[in-house]
Amino acid sequence: MLTRLSAGTVLSLAVIGVTAAYAIIQLDPYITLGIAPFFLLGIAKGKKPLNLVAMASLPSLFLVFLSYVKVQLTGLPLSILDRFLLDSNVFVLAYNDWRVAIATIVITLGILYYFRVLLSGRGPFTRFEKIGSAVLTVSWAFFAFKISTSNLDFLMAEENHEPTVRTFVKSMIVPNAEMVLADEDVNGMRLSLRSFGAPKDGKPDLFFVLQESTFDPQIVEPEYEPRTLFSRYVPLSGPLHVYTFGGGTWLSEFSLVTQVRPQEFGDGGWYVFHQLPGRIKRSLFTQLKELDYRTIVIYPVPGFFLNARQFYKSIGVDEFEDPASLGIGQGWDWNIPDSILYEAALKKADETPSQPVAVFLLTIKQHGPHDTERPFADYIARFHDSDIAYGNFLKKLKTRGHRTGVVTFGDHQPEFTKTMFPEEAQRYLTHYEIRCINFKCLGEPKKRDDDEQLDITLLAPTALEHFGFGMDDLSFYAKYLFDQCTADVTRCAKELRLKFNRAFAIAFQ
Repeated sequence: MLTRLSAGTVLSLAVIGVTAAYAIIQLDPYITLGIAPFFLLGIAKGKKPLNLVAMASLPSLFLVFLSYVKVQLTGLPLSILDRFLLDSNVFVLAYNDWRVAIATIVITLGILYYFRVLLSGRGPFTRFEKIGSAVLTVSWAFFAFKISTSNLDFLMAEENHEPTVRTFVKSMIVPNAEMVLADEDVNGMRLSLRSFGAPKDGKPDLFFVLQESTFDPQIVEPEYEPRTLFSRYVPLSGPLHVYTFGGGTWLSEFSLVTQVRPQEFGDGGWYVFHQLPGRIKRSLFTQLKELDYRTIVIYPVPGFFLNARQFYKSIGVDEFEDPASLGIGQGWDWNIPDSILYEAALKKADETPSQPVAVFLLTIKQHGPHDTERPFADYIARFHDSDIAYGNFLKKLKTRGHRTGVVTFGDHQPEFTKTMFPEEAQRYLTHYEIRCINFKCLGEPKKRDDDEQLDITLLAPTALEHFGFGMDDLSFYAKYLFDQCTADVTRCAKELRLKFNRAFAIAFQ
């Protein structure tokens, strides 16, 4: 005669069944590493064996769930390196995105409740608990030894891109970020890394403006006519290929200022701001400083966010300014109008009228989340405000009287375009434009269609050429290599990318 099972027993059996199925299907014995500590915490508390095993399995299952969600959002599984993206950053994100705030609260309450239940009750050690503890301790020691003695290249191994406990555990032995290089020198190539040459007619002030979460709205609504920003009448403009979608602004920042894809440093390049300070000896800023430029970054969020201040200082930035240092707020509220940031940039630039300045400015007004019911309408409303602010900024540059080169580009598309563009390649296109204020750009306009976009790693040298600068060795080599594949690094053969990496490695340690 069958006895009726309690709801708790049924739930425990379900959890254990899911855990066992996962371990078998994924061939992931490493899940024992996740189960062991929670099993040991829960013993001698009077729990039934089934309940204890189920509760000890929950954290690992939750980790797998989070890793699966991260893969859906970023294409990368959860890893120990994600600690870089947490810390104080999660509070800034939660402050500005209700989804992050709710998830943070729910997860925190869930963790507190979990430990309350796990640690509740009292009781003597049972034979099951003694045997289980011994088995899990031995397995933990075995797999820990196996990991510590392996030479696994976690960042590059495709098998470690699955959302599994195994992936997370193995990520703990990730070495320092390194470039993907050819096994040997390509054709004995050696570059001197000669710097940019100054324009013959004088050094213009330079403004690189990152338009947060911005793409050309005419792609969706051809009849829409921007006033200034990404106007179809700007000769030097077109589609821009970037390396992130829906977020990860710092990936586009990195691509612009170093002229190399962040993905070349492994694991999607998500951690370059934390892993590479002090290791990159050549950047857009170091090159311009050699020409006596004063280099400035205007950041719309706190400098500690994503380790931005430390990273930029390490690659040649003289002055890193965030809202607090500019006196326009604390930077936690991502609602700073573009016009305020433009005013701050102009004020900083005018502090040294006799010295040319290179300013990298990031806007924030377009940052999501956008309206869930009518996201594109919300986007257009924000774009309209950014358009007006940008137009006014250009007018002030004109009135200022200095020769000024302006580069404006979108860092990535907002996440809602995933439902609008079924082809993944379309989601990695934003837009750029290059303008010469109070002087004439050099070179013929090169209009690019969707099949002939400009790669963001080539944006800065392309603009500087139009501003009259002489091409430096690395930029010349990149143009030589990647123009063969429509100036899109991802369309180039791997051998070409590795050739460029070998050249860049001279300035990387």
